[in-house]
Amino acid sequence: MKSFFVSGDWAKAFSLAGIFWFLTIFIFYFSSWSEAAMQSDSYEVRADSINFYGDAHSSDSYFINDTGGEVATGDSSSDNYLNRAGYQVMVSEYRIALNCPATVNMGTIIGTGKSSLGSNEASCTVVTDSPIGYSLIFDSDTDYLENSTADKINSYTPLNFGTPEYWDVDPSSSEWGARLKKNGSTTYNSSRWGTASLSEDYNNADVYWHSVSNDGGFTVVSRPNETALTGDTEIIQFGAEVGAEKIQPTGTYDTDVMITVISF
Repeated sequence: MKSFFVSGDWAKAFSLAGIFWFLTIFIFYFSSWSEAAMQSDSYEVRADSINFYGDAHSSDSYFINDTGGEVATGDSSSDNYLNRAGYQVMVSEYRIALNCPATVNMGTIIGTGKSSLGSNEASCTVVTDSPIGYSLIFDSDTDYLENSTADKINSYTPLNFGTPEYWDVDPSSSEWGARLKKNGSTTYNSSRWGTASLSEDYNNADVYWHSVSNDGGFTVVSRPNETALTGDTEIIQFGAEVGAEKIQPTGTYDTDVMITVISF
């Protein structure tokens, strides 16, 4: 089993000054690509071979194109191996890459209320030629946001952990969470994130949210096969709310979030 990991650290910072606060997300990501023998924008040849005096043969039961042999082939050996002339089975190596924007600036909250979702999202691109696809996972350093005086904004916690649900924050609480946005995402799981039959906002009971907690990662979405050459677009949407009865102390609240894409 061979696994590939591409990850990005997202630093999230809440700023409270007087009666308003906002969130900025900084994203750092790394890509890993394998080489191909020939490629362009429209094709990729993983390996090739140059041969001579090829011919076609056929019968009632088969048709085959063959060649006389590899160019300049012969036996080769060392203390550890002996290799006869001809073809070797190519070891398959697949590529996977994750690309996310550098920053996301979330909508301001004045006093209490919800952060506007208009700018609260990060559009990530996943590209892989793995025949079994990928899984996109998010995780965080802590399951809360914290300022310099140890005040906290807790993570959004569904009734059943591991099962996203519609947004519902108690008036005396402040919470933040995330979800996969349906509109614009290539691969979307409606059984996990809701059918989103209407607008994708906090008040839609068909839009589900989950915490970005530090429990080993939560699978946002999975794809069972390779992507197109242009990749999949997956949009992660962040939400936050200060309840109507909550007095949230001034400060800069932050935590680190890891976004990982995995293929086995």
